[in-house]
Amino acid sequence: MRFGSITDVQTSLRAKIDNALWQYLIELHSWREKLSYPESNDESNVPSRHNHQVSLSLTSTPSRRKRKRIALASGVIVGTVILAVVSLLFFESQEEYPVGWLIEMVDTNTVKVNFKGDIEGELAAILRLNIDMNGDGRVEPDEVKEYPEHIRESRMSYPAYDIMIDYEFGKYSYYNLALKNAIGDVDSEAPIPLTISAAIDWSSIDVDKGYYYIEISTGEPNWPFRFYSPSGYRINSVGELDNESHGASHTTVAGTTKASDVHIGIIKTVGANYDDVEPNNRINEANPISDGDMITGIVEEYGDEFDYYEIFLHGSDNVSITLTGPREADFDLTLLYSGYTQVDSSHGVYSNESISHTVALDGDYYIRVDADDGAGCYLLEVNLN
Repeated sequence: MRFGSITDVQTSLRAKIDNALWQYLIELHSWREKLSYPESNDESNVPSRHNHQVSLSLTSTPSRRKRKRIALASGVIVGTVILAVVSLLFFESQEEYPVGWLIEMVDTNTVKVNFKGDIEGELAAILRLNIDMNGDGRVEPDEVKEYPEHIRESRMSYPAYDIMIDYEFGKYSYYNLALKNAIGDVDSEAPIPLTISAAIDWSSIDVDKGYYYIEISTGEPNWPFRFYSPSGYRINSVGELDNESHGASHTTVAGTTKASDVHIGIIKTVGANYDDVEPNNRINEANPISDGDMITGIVEEYGDEFDYYEIFLHGSDNVSITLTGPREADFDLTLLYSGYTQVDSSHGVYSNESISHTVALDGDYYIRVDADDGAGCYLLEVNLN
């Protein structure tokens, strides 16, 4: 059983409040009309949802008892509005901490991890077995209280195996865990509501690379999942995620886990001059580039397989071309003269390729990026030495 989405609750609550307010308004208006026109049966003045210009003025002064009734009705309306505002504020604040996984890369060597959900079935029994530190076969309240501190200390001492960057383990700088309803026999599979918040740091990772590969262990499938890339980077590949959707400029991704691990690649975009302009799949559609340009683009094995770029070079110019792409794909890099004559290439196993070549002739040269296997974003850098 998962924690339900709060959106439906908010929508239903707003509808109920809206209906209640109109009912009170109609009733109040009816009372006032009766006080002013006790003989009238005309209902034309009763307010409707489509008539917001409702007059509530009285032509005569009501008695003290009748004024109390009006004040009471007005108080009910005001109280309902206050209750509605407080309730909506409460529900909105709960939505800030989502059900499932929320992973945020603060920078290229720091990751914040948040999780919220019910641990059920066999996993709940395994968790209870771990909490039962005295081994008597039953989880007691004092063990539930001590377990988060035990986990925090052990994870501070050993590498964090839940997330890897470029196949390197980090270390927890903090780890907080809260669990409920864990008390009972260790073989119980009753749900355990669990929340986790942690930060993981990597001291061995280069902090200014063009591409990073992140592997996140989520434990089981079907969890809501969100990932935020660090400033200056965007997501260029995602694996093992259903219902995948991306935010603006591919800086975030959301979906549902379909396996125990989610794989994400991010690519550097800070300092890039521009994105490639499609179509540029043929030589006659090549995007013009020049010395010092950094370009981000997307290629895929089936469909947009090639991206072409054109640059004019003088004889004896030395050009350095660097391609950075997703590790789980295979992108290749080729330098062509006059469109068809290959003068240099880099065809490695993955997608990080480079060419350094001194040209012999003046003329137009073409740089080709092609997806030999897989798909994703890339960063292309061109420099003349």
